[in-house]
Amino acid sequence: GSVPFLTGAYAVRPEAREARERAPAGFCGGTGPRAAAAEAPGRTAARYTTQVILPALQWIKTGLKAGDLQATELRAKNLSGVDVLVGKDGSGKLFCV
Repeated sequence: GSVPFLTGAYAVRPEAREARERAPAGFCGGTGPRAAAAEAPGRTAARYTTQVILPALQWIKTGLKAGDLQATELRAKNLSGVDVLVGKDGSGKLFCV
């Protein structure tokens, strides 16, 4: 995949984008980050919250049984869009990373 900000497309307010499109073409590099920074408004006020965000834990079946894995064996699984490794350690205890 690609990262949008590495392609040269900079985030600009819609009003500034319209004004730039109406303006005559500038020299090479005139529309880069310096031009966008000059159009940016003053500092944005920081907003903080002290709200506690609790995790939402779920039990999700892997489709494996304890007997399916040998000691020190790992299996890669995708559980609800999250890649995890399920395995057994040297003493035979199950774990997940």
